[in-house]
Amino acid sequence: MAEVITAEQLTARIAEFEPSRSVAERVLAVIDRDDIGAAELATVVGTDPALVERVMRTANSVVFSSQANVRTLQHAVAVIGFETVRSLALASFVEGVMSVSRQDWQRSVMSAVGAAAVARGIGLDPQLAFSTGLLHDIGHALLESLDPSYAAVVGAFRAEPLTASSEAALVRAERGRYGIHHALIAGDVLAYWNFAPDIVEAVSHHHTPKGSLSRLHGAIVDGYRLTHWLASGLDLEEYSRADDVLLPTYLRPENLHVVAADVRSRAETLLEDLFGIPASHASAR
Repeated sequence: MAEVITAEQLTARIAEFEPSRSVAERVLAVIDRDDIGAAELATVVGTDPALVERVMRTANSVVFSSQANVRTLQHAVAVIGFETVRSLALASFVEGVMSVSRQDWQRSVMSAVGAAAVARGIGLDPQLAFSTGLLHDIGHALLESLDPSYAAVVGAFRAEPLTASSEAALVRAERGRYGIHHALIAGDVLAYWNFAPDIVEAVSHHHTPKGSLSRLHGAIVDGYRLTHWLASGLDLEEYSRADDVLLPTYLRPENLHVVAADVRSRAETLLEDLFGIPASHASAR
């Protein structure tokens, strides 16, 4: 059995990379102050050109299309909300301290856009769902940074339709190898960075197979279920024939094709805008 990886080791892994910490860490620190406003947060964000670009592009993206033509950083911060700024900062931070694969970004952005789509239908803030979905699988990147062979552990799971059995098998495999699984790792890291308890709960338990702990948790679960189907390359009828397959709970089956096409289109545009991944590659497994 491989040596158990603890949450403390993972946060220590992040802390080792001092040169990447400055701006993202400042954003993550000041955003929790009661007196922080969009103007001051924009000033902090503004010291990192790469983060500025991501915040501006996100505010003007199809995900936030009702607020297009955002021209100032302060307005962008107000449009996408503090939680999305926080998530973009942490995403930039993680990207700076470890190698995050194209596939990881594809799945994270697709899940985030999917979670936002679900949120609109269940009366949840789409910004909150989007920002949480963007980070829900951060544990995968952290495990791979510590164990290069981790990709082999998760690869088979990602290539097949998402089922209750495959979810349980992945969690068992990770627990057996590391003593902890990626969802709990992601929750621990978000808690370390002072994300709200409901966000930590939704991320930590996104592989909980029965029921929803909250509307946010439900949106995150539905978002990644939708992503699994889209990444499979199978049509819905064929995908649905898998034993105990997991499809979104809050989306009507007759609406799945319409929602999926919209999510794919929005995610592909955002992937190209934020991470430079062309649309021709954004749907690849």
